[in-house]
Amino acid sequence: MYHSAHISYPVVFVDHYDSFSWNIIELLAKIPPTPHIHFDIRHVYYDSKELFSLTESLKKACFILSPGPKSPHHMQSSQKLYHSFKNTHPFLGICLGHQIMGICEGYTIKKATAPFHGTTRLMSIKDDGGYFCKQSSYQLASYNSLCLDKPPPHTKTKMNILAYDDKGDIAAIGIPQPTTAPIALGIQLHPESFLSKDGDKIVRSFLWQAAAYHYSESL
Repeated sequence: MYHSAHISYPVVFVDHYDSFSWNIIELLAKIPPTPHIHFDIRHVYYDSKELFSLTESLKKACFILSPGPKSPHHMQSSQKLYHSFKNTHPFLGICLGHQIMGICEGYTIKKATAPFHGTTRLMSIKDDGGYFCKQSSYQLASYNSLCLDKPPPHTKTKMNILAYDDKGDIAAIGIPQPTTAPIALGIQLHPESFLSKDGDKIVRSFLWQAAAYHYSESL
């Protein structure tokens, strides 16, 4: 219950100036706390001078990389953030954020097979990885024209493909659990959309596992 929570766990929402950002923040605010930890949402823009001063002061926190209107190759600041903190802090990437994490881990970018915005896709889980509450699939909203492609042969990556959409495009990547490393999950589709079903389960699973990484003794 919220009133019994005594640890404030920062969730740094890195905003790429996307129209869906406030929908995601609203979803984050509705995620229930654990019995001893509540989630403190910190909203910061990816190109803000505050970003690195804030993140460097947070020894225990997780990061959420938002959707956005550009190619992940344009997001140098967010790439730097991911490379700087991926070994010490959990990350969740949504749409563009997922693509940023992907290219940092050796994946490439291609045009989506069916880039229709505002439709839904069936995301079929190939490997639960500890993130998808053991559901075999999710119906989630699609707003992307780009997606990840497999890494070139012999490329070393710690991020496995966890799911595909019904057009055969990569829909999720992540570090499978259990692991001693910080958890990391990227999802191409939008869990926060009103068109999506059960997307909040994925976000809740991530937040609870992120908190567990830093405060396992308090869960």
